[in-house]
Amino acid sequence: MPLISIDEFDEYKIPCFFVKNFNSSVAISIVRSFNLDILINAGTARILRKDIINAPKIGVLNCHPGLLPDFRGCTCVEWAVFLDERIGNTVHFMNERIDEGPIILKEALCFSKNDLYPDVRTKVLLDGIQLIAKAVRKILKENVTPTTLAKQGTGRYFDVIDDNKMICVIDKLKRGKYRYQL
Repeated sequence: MPLISIDEFDEYKIPCFFVKNFNSSVAISIVRSFNLDILINAGTARILRKDIINAPKIGVLNCHPGLLPDFRGCTCVEWAVFLDERIGNTVHFMNERIDEGPIILKEALCFSKNDLYPDVRTKVLLDGIQLIAKAVRKILKENVTPTTLAKQGTGRYFDVIDDNKMICVIDKLKRGKYRYQL
């Protein structure tokens, strides 16, 4: 899939801003100045702070590549393969705790015996894009807010998978031995 230049969106007149830190007062001011209902987090290495989470009227959406609450944290796709559990995406409202905000939608995925690691990661990404679009439609159609949804139950948190386990993950998928490769 080729990269699309941000200039290709000019005709839609979507303003685009680049900030060094989205928790900064500059970023928060930008969000508030547009009176936004929803922000969409498209992946980040930083934890969002309360001020940016509360800047849009409804909230900040995140599409997490893992089925919450069972797979919070890092490299959840890889951990799911390693543990032979379901891979999927969860769209949730972000809060101050990692992957613990109220869940809007989640969807488990299956894969073919021929799917290698890059195929699995690509399918998770593409499904996540579709799922976040469904979540936005649901929010707008059903007036969903963080307070109208149940809190998540207890779950598991994962750190980055280590290199030896990652080798096992790649090999398991290559051999078609992941339980959800049908």
